[in-house]
Amino acid sequence: MKVRSAVLSYFPISTKEKRALKSLHNSPFFSIGLGFRLLLILLVFPEIQQEWFLPFITETIHPLTLDPWSTYINIGGDPISFPYGIVMYWSYLPMVGIGWCIDQVLHTSLFAKVGLGLTSLLFDYGILIGIALLVRQYTRNLLLLAYWWSPLVLYILYWHGQLDVLPVLLLVWGLCFLRWNRSLVGGIAVGLTISSKFSMLVALPFILIYLYRNSRLDNQIWLFLGATLSTIGLTVLPFFASAGYIQMVPQSREATRIYAVYLSYGSELKLFLLPTAYIFFLYFIWRLERITLDLFIISVGLGFFALLLLLPPATGWYLWVIPFLVFYELRAKENYSLMSISFSGIYLIYSLVYSTGADIPILSLNLSQPWAVDTFLAEPANRSIFFTIFQAYGLLICLRMYAYGIQRNNYYRMSRRPLVIGFSGDSGLPKHTLISAVVNLLGINSTSCLSGDDYHKWKRHHPMWSARTHLNPNASDLSRLTRDVSILVDGESVYNHHYGCGVGRSQKDQKIASRDFILVDGFHTLYLKRLREQIDLKVFFDLDEDLRAYWKAQQSKQKKYHSGTNIALAVAQYQTDSQRFIHTQAQFADIIFKLAPVNPNHLIVFERQPRLKLFVQMENGFFHEELVHSLVSLCSMHVDIEQSEHLEFITLCIEGEADSEDISAIARLFIPNLEELTVQNPLWHCGYTGLMQVIVLAHISEILHRGRRYSHA
Repeated sequence: MKVRSAVLSYFPISTKEKRALKSLHNSPFFSIGLGFRLLLILLVFPEIQQEWFLPFITETIHPLTLDPWSTYINIGGDPISFPYGIVMYWSYLPMVGIGWCIDQVLHTSLFAKVGLGLTSLLFDYGILIGIALLVRQYTRNLLLLAYWWSPLVLYILYWHGQLDVLPVLLLVWGLCFLRWNRSLVGGIAVGLTISSKFSMLVALPFILIYLYRNSRLDNQIWLFLGATLSTIGLTVLPFFASAGYIQMVPQSREATRIYAVYLSYGSELKLFLLPTAYIFFLYFIWRLERITLDLFIISVGLGFFALLLLLPPATGWYLWVIPFLVFYELRAKENYSLMSISFSGIYLIYSLVYSTGADIPILSLNLSQPWAVDTFLAEPANRSIFFTIFQAYGLLICLRMYAYGIQRNNYYRMSRRPLVIGFSGDSGLPKHTLISAVVNLLGINSTSCLSGDDYHKWKRHHPMWSARTHLNPNASDLSRLTRDVSILVDGESVYNHHYGCGVGRSQKDQKIASRDFILVDGFHTLYLKRLREQIDLKVFFDLDEDLRAYWKAQQSKQKKYHSGTNIALAVAQYQTDSQRFIHTQAQFADIIFKLAPVNPNHLIVFERQPRLKLFVQMENGFFHEELVHSLVSLCSMHVDIEQSEHLEFITLCIEGEADSEDISAIARLFIPNLEELTVQNPLWHCGYTGLMQVIVLAHISEILHRGRRYSHA
């Protein structure tokens, strides 16, 4: 238990996921499944392990060599015995070697086989954990039923005796590391996957498309690709100098299957179906505007399914699709039906009838030969009928997986048009704090920010400021701001003059590219109708007047901007413009945030941050009841609710403290497909900033999901 906890602590796994894994291990279904696997390892002797894998490994143990393929061929070994790379060899060598040493002492042939079986069991267990971490939210018994007790897994690994479990394990964990935004380790894992079995190259283009299409992943594609290619270079290229390696791995009969199915074009030309279908499927994925994690993982599985449907049947290869099929079944619980169960049953019957099996020496049973031998089932016509039914079921599952992946991918109806979010409000407000917090969620590579400060008409000490305040719309070039927003919405970049608040003047031009989300911040973001019409979500900040005066006074004391002046007078000169030009914008807002002191009478004596409360006004009937329940139950906060006269809006008054973990938990409750909207490691703030993050992101999620724009223009 301590070792497992130490291992889990290395990975970025949440507390909830750790609890789910612990529950998974405590299930009797897991324990019984583990015991059944151990029983199969001890009692069942698969034919292909006895004929191919074990002789290859044991015959090359002494003397140990870096080129086991040439060594094995030179001693007269079968060239089809081990069509795998050095990663596979070195992964199985330790436990098989230990078992071989015991066999030499005891003059048996059992322990090397047990060592091979225990190695496969370890990798098998790793796949189970990897699937759980990929899915994140799952029903424990369904996961154990779908994978741990899958007839396909048990047959392929422990009866038929294939070794493809290692490349599948490496691929699943490579995807986990990509989910955790650890592209370097993920690239190494995928490189090792391809090195162990070249067929795993099928997954690489899908991974690259996913990384390229998701700007919120911080442009990790080059780091991932570099790690993958470097790993392949170190573990594959040196062995191309080995004639034995070339013969047994790249030129094996397994590798040439890709050309087995084709259409004849005359007497000389052939159209190979697998590469053609694979290229078309890659193109369909590439054409999608946005690729979510669900569609990405399902598309990788469909890529492997394409190999299985367009190639002659190979029993062990079906293990490649099982993690992705299980992922689909766990995500789409309603689709886990008789079709998946029937597919497993048909596969099992077909494999038992037409593939090699295993011996059970303790029972004196020799079941190593296909059941169809010397029966009518061995006739080509009958086998073709059986194969057609089997492939048809596989094709139906592919279609359902693809349809589900596209449906999930379209949950957020992201089009080429960016989503525009406008933030408006008076001075002295924490707008910039919230905007930065929203960027921390959506990702810097997915957001473009326009600041109203960059559209001031005059420098700080210009004479016009004696006649205008910053709150006067005539002091800003709102026409240029409106034009720039429109240009960004059209997908083009703009150049604007960055206003340096420290120097009080515009500095060098900066390029702002159009991205998925455009955040517009300023005093007058909601002032012009033409500008409002460009904005999908409108957020207004308000501030209690006593609190505003207190903050202004504290700021002036610290920065000495108004030394020797009347602070109350400095605040009063803004109030007319504030009421006339700023507060009138609140009527157009979808969300209104207002901060106020819990006890206004204490502001005079406070020299530190006073206790505050947050008012939130938004549309009624959205999610406020669930939000109130969570704030009270999870954070022990006090919440009052007030409805408008015609029940159109709801106002929440929130008091109390909330840490970032509580905020993250609340977000997961209310925002479906949260992981597809935010960066992989979103930074949730504590307190009222975190609450505002949740509320803003919930509205963004609603807009994207419904594919509509709010109507308060």
